[in-house]
Amino acid sequence: MLIDPTESESAVPLFLSLLDSERVSVGGKLNIVSVGGFKNDTRETSLADVVLNVKAAMENGDTVLLLNSEPVRSSFYDLFNLHMSAIASKGSDGTLTTQYFTNLAIGSLTLACMVHPDFKIIVHMPSSLLPATQTPFLDRCAFR
Repeated sequence: MLIDPTESESAVPLFLSLLDSERVSVGGKLNIVSVGGFKNDTRETSLADVVLNVKAAMENGDTVLLLNSEPVRSSFYDLFNLHMSAIASKGSDGTLTTQYFTNLAIGSLTLACMVHPDFKIIVHMPSSLLPATQTPFLDRCAFR
């Protein structure tokens, strides 16, 4: 979780500059996914696009920086709570591999989606929203 003391997402450029200076590493590709602040950005189709962007990064093992996530946070309930299914399979060379799956909600649809072991998600949140944020959600975040 990236807790921002401002309301203007000022911590995001600072975080990105730390990535550029290699003081912070996210491993792999960083995708910035944001729910816009305009009326049309909160339509169901726009929110579904946000969830699908995170889904693609999740399957590829990328890192996602999720901005203004409140409207879509419930879509990732199982992911944030680490409710995953593991399926082990043996490859043609005899090595055992494990794939992980979690459910994502898009509107009334629930999809079982693959989670790459290298996937990370960073939720950006203004500090002013912390008092209103549910404690169980905050408990699931690793603070480093």
